Amino acid sequence: AADRLAGELRGLAAEEAALAEALYSLQLAEKAWAADSGCDSAAVEDLRRAAKAASDGVRAAEDLAEFASEEVGQPMHEYLLYTGCVRDCLTRASGLQAQAQAAQDSLEKARTAEQQQPTQPSSSAAASAERIAELSSRSNRLSDIASAACADLTADLDRWRLDRIRDTRTLLHGLAAAHTDRLTTTAEAWAAAAATANESARSNSPSLAARRQRPQLQRMDDREGDSDDD
Repeated sequence: AADRLAGELRGLAAEEAALAEALYSLQLAEKAWAADSGCDSAAVEDLRRAAKAASDGVRAAEDLAEFASEEVGQPMHEYLLYTGCVRDCLTRASGLQAQAQAAQDSLEKARTAEQQQPTQPSSSAAASAERIAELSSRSNRLSDIASAACADLTADLDRWRLDRIRDTRTLLHGLAAAHTDRLTTTAEAWAAAAATANESARSNSPSLAARRQRPQLQRMDDREGDSDDD
C-alpha cells in the first residue's frame, strides 16, 4: 500500500507539471487570440475557462498531495510509536518470563537441597519451607503476569492491525475517488473549452478572411483611381 501510494504521489507530481505547462500555453494562446482582430469575446472566455480549469487542476493536485502526505504521515508516525510500545512490551514480557524461570529454577534447587539433607534442625526446616513457599509464590505470580501481558499484547496487536487495515483502505479509496473526480472534472472542462474554441474559430474564419481582404481591395481601388487620373 505504501509503494502504491508513493507511485500515486509521483504521478500527481508529473500531472501537476504537465498542467502547469498547459496553463502557460493557454495563457499565451489567450493573448494571441485577444490580439487577433478576428477573435471574438466568446472564444477568449472559453480559453480563460480552460486556463482556469488547468489552474484548478494544479491546485487540486497540490491539495491532494498535501492531503495524502498528512493522512499517510500521521498513521505512519502512529505506527512507529506503536511499534516502539510493542517492542517495550515484548522486552518487558520477556524479562518477566526470565524472572519466572529464574524463580522456578531457584525453587527446584531449594527442593533438591532440602531432599539431599537427611536431617535438619526444626528451625532450618522451617526456614527452608518458608523459602520454598516464597519462591513458589513468586514464580506463580510472575508467570501469571507474563501470561496476562502476552494476552493483552496479542489482543492489542490484533485490534491495531484490523484498525490499520480499515483506515488504510478508507484512505486509499478516498484518494482514488478524489483523484478520479479531479481528472474527470478537468477533462470535461478541457473538452468543452476545446469544442467551443474550435466552433468559434470555424465561425470566425470567413469574416476574418474578409476583413483581411478589405485593405487589399482598398489598395487596388486606390491604384485604379490613380491610373484614371493620369
